[in-house]
Amino acid sequence: SLNILKIHSSDKAKQRKFPQRKGSGKPSFQHQGSKETKLCKHCNKTHRGECNFKNATCYQCGVKGHIKPACKASNTNFVETGTSCSNQSDFYLNNINVLNMSDSSKPFTTDVDINGVKVSMQIDTGSAFSIISVEKFQQLNLKSVVSLAVPTLKSYTGNDLQIIGNYEVPVTYLNKCYSLPLIVVDCINRPTLLGREWMKALNIKIDDFVN
Repeated sequence: SLNILKIHSSDKAKQRKFPQRKGSGKPSFQHQGSKETKLCKHCNKTHRGECNFKNATCYQCGVKGHIKPACKASNTNFVETGTSCSNQSDFYLNNINVLNMSDSSKPFTTDVDINGVKVSMQIDTGSAFSIISVEKFQQLNLKSVVSLAVPTLKSYTGNDLQIIGNYEVPVTYLNKCYSLPLIVVDCINRPTLLGREWMKALNIKIDDFVN
């Protein structure tokens, strides 16, 4: 099971629930009028098998055994009603929001190996950080990660992002190995972003894609 070793944060984001989508083991948002299913006490989501966050330490309350979405320290508990960051204007940090570009101006992407899993990442020079959704993060099958300090992030429109954590992950790129920070957010249907910090570490230059 995923073992979170260390974490620091002053983030006070609200808790949200992720009931299971019918006919799928993948997490989804609860829509208004639909029946709510039982949620895992460790991650506040529905899933099969043992929870990867069983031994995690919550950076909201500091207690081991759950992560922020399942934290009871907050008195506010709400269910997302189908927005799931679907508005294209709600994007990560200072991202250039390539979703609004024409088809002829497709975003630059590159494949990066994270814990043995090939991940297509979108180059984002507007973000200092590299960001992944919690759904995709679970697919990395990490058994043990080191948790890092969690920054306060806002979307391109200035809205706060719901952050699960900031984790140090094993990365392989062009046959070289690295240990880099990856921010996990409560959002679905978004590309995995490769920010400036990773670009510098992996020696990635935009000119390499333009030319």
